[in-house]
Amino acid sequence: MTRMTRDQEQQIMRLGSAAVEAALKGFTLEIDRAALVIANGDEFAQVVKDAAASAINRLSVPIAYAKEEVKSKYNYPPEYTGTYEDGYRDEDTDPVTPIGVQICDLARTLDISQNESLRFADQELPKFRLPDGAEGWFAIPKVEAIAARHFKNVTDPRERYRRSVLLLFDKLTRGRRLFGFSEERHLRENQVRQRARTVVMLERLGEVQKGDILIVPAQFGLRHSGRSVRRSEALLTSTEFGLGMLAVGAMTLTHSKRFKIEEQHSPYCAGDELSREGDEVFSYAPLFYSMGIGLFKCLHEPINRADPRFGAATGFLLSP
Repeated sequence: MTRMTRDQEQQIMRLGSAAVEAALKGFTLEIDRAALVIANGDEFAQVVKDAAASAINRLSVPIAYAKEEVKSKYNYPPEYTGTYEDGYRDEDTDPVTPIGVQICDLARTLDISQNESLRFADQELPKFRLPDGAEGWFAIPKVEAIAARHFKNVTDPRERYRRSVLLLFDKLTRGRRLFGFSEERHLRENQVRQRARTVVMLERLGEVQKGDILIVPAQFGLRHSGRSVRRSEALLTSTEFGLGMLAVGAMTLTHSKRFKIEEQHSPYCAGDELSREGDEVFSYAPLFYSMGIGLFKCLHEPINRADPRFGAATGFLLSP
């Protein structure tokens, strides 16, 4: 995340000082009342600080597609979080599977190497902190690694990505996790592409992670609950990016409790764009719709649809 410049900071401070000065000029305080304000200086400072923080939070939010956002009360299933409606908290439940287990599961399922990724998890990952907004560390396979193992003659980046998704979806279908998927109906040639921002961010993660499987700080969609895909994109932090079907599919494979209940939160795969008719008009995004009992459907939803049940799954760059 790129911090504001010193000049920007000073401009905001001058705006705040001018606002306090204008407020004072609007009052005709008697000496004793002014003395009371000064005597309660700590409380006065806290009130001004809270008001300034509230204004900064409200005014720094982009207005793009602001109407494509609704309130949401949906959550992850308690089997996944370990937190139940009656307030009971299962202390033995950790939503995110240990990263080493995730890496080994993906490597075994997709027949790719786990070695370098396990080394990175053991020796390098402790040097990084989990970014704000991320729920944990998630293992996500590299398209290049899958392609080199299963279809090395395919060179077109979009087709390699599509085939990687199809391979993972086949594993999820065989494992009775993905329901009713059809390549002809859902993922034909020229029907899917990765968002440019997502491609760039994954490449940056790959520059320091040389293994077949990336370790990515991520969240399963609740952070952007109730927002359309393009509203979520407008609110991404500078180090945040949408996750596509390959990434969310991998997270789903290693987290079997994520789709335990039908009426629960479901993630948009915001790192992908879909052309439903295959006509290069990419106005849809994939959605992993929860069916309960560990199953999900892969649906197509308009990128301008705001639904309280849905939210964009996102990843983050590593933070030292």
